[in-house]
Amino acid sequence: MRSGQRLIAAELIEKAYNATPAAERTRPLVLNRAIVDLTQRVNVMRAVRDLYQYFREHPEPDEQAQNILGAALNIAADTPRWKKGPFWQSAYAEWDRRNTQLTEARPGYRRWATQWLEEKQYQQMEADRTELQRAVDEQSANVDHARSRLAAVRARQQTLASNAQDLRQQMLQGSQQSGTLGNGPYGGNVQVDRQGRPIGIAPGQDTATSLNSTNEARARASGDVVVAAAELQAEQTRLTHLKRALAQMRPAWPATFDPIDPTALIAPPPPPPDPKAMAAIVEVAAQEKARVNSPFTASGTATGAPDVQAPAAPPAAPAGGLPATSPAPDATPHAPFGPREMDKRPGR
Repeated sequence: MRSGQRLIAAELIEKAYNATPAAERTRPLVLNRAIVDLTQRVNVMRAVRDLYQYFREHPEPDEQAQNILGAALNIAADTPRWKKGPFWQSAYAEWDRRNTQLTEARPGYRRWATQWLEEKQYQQMEADRTELQRAVDEQSANVDHARSRLAAVRARQQTLASNAQDLRQQMLQGSQQSGTLGNGPYGGNVQVDRQGRPIGIAPGQDTATSLNSTNEARARASGDVVVAAAELQAEQTRLTHLKRALAQMRPAWPATFDPIDPTALIAPPPPPPDPKAMAAIVEVAAQEKARVNSPFTASGTATGAPDVQAPAAPPAAPAGGLPATSPAPDATPHAPFGPREMDKRPGR
C-alpha cells in the first residue's frame, strides 16, 4: 500500500481478511481494507458497513477510523440509493455522535472534515458559507429569469418570421391571381376576419408595407436574441463560479489515507490541531470569497428587458416549438456527504 501497488495490496488484504475469523480481525486489518475500498471506489459501502460494525464493537475514541468512515460516507453519498439506505444512515448517525464527542473533548475547536478549526475560524467559515449559499440561490433565480427572457425573445422572433412568411405568400398569391402585386385595397389575396378586416395587416397598410414593418421588427428581435443569449451565458457563468466557491468552503475529505501500521492494535491519541492546515483552510475560503465578490464577476442581467410582446399572427402562422436553452453544466465538485441539510446541524 505504501508503494502505491493498489491492486496487489487489495488482493492480499482481501485474502488476509477472509482467512481471519470475524472475532479475530484486528483494527489494522479492518481499517486497511476500508482504506483499499475507499481508494478504489468500488466497495465503498462495504467500507461503510465494516467501519460501522467496528465502531459498534469498539466504543473507545478512534479519530483515524472516524476520518476513514467520514471519507467513505462522503463518496457513498454520490449515490442517492446508498445514501437513503439504512447502512449509510446508521453509519452517519454513529459518525455524527462520535464527531460531537471529539469536539466536546477539545474545547475551543471544531471538526472540519479530518482537520480542526478554532471556534472563531469555524464560525466565520459557517457565516461565509451561509452568505455564499444565499448568493447561489439568488443567482439561480437570475439564471431562470434570463432563460425565460431568452425563450420569450426567441418566440417573438419566430412569430415575426412566420408572419413575414405568410405576408410573402399572400403577395405571391395576389401576384399570381392578378398579375400584379396589388389586388384590392390590401394588395393581394389577403385573409380577413369576420368583420372583413385584414389579419396581420395594420389599417391603411398594404401587404408590402406590412412585410417591411415585420422584417424590421424581426431584425430588432434577432438583436434581442443575441443580447439575451449573452446575458444568459453571463448569468450561468456567474452561477458556476458561486457554486465552485461554495464547494471550496465545504469540508474537504481525502481521497485516500496512509495505511495503518499492522502493529497499531489500539487507536493512537488524537493528534493536536495543525495550525498550518487551519491557516490553509481559512486562506482558501478567503480567496474564494474575495473572488466571487469581485465587481468583475457581478451578475450580468440587464435591468431593462426588451419588448417581448408578440404581435398578432395570421392564422396560417404556426405556433412553433421553442428551442430549449440548456443550462451550463454544473462544474461544482460534490459536497461532503452530498447535498444535505445536516451541514447546518450543531457540532458540525
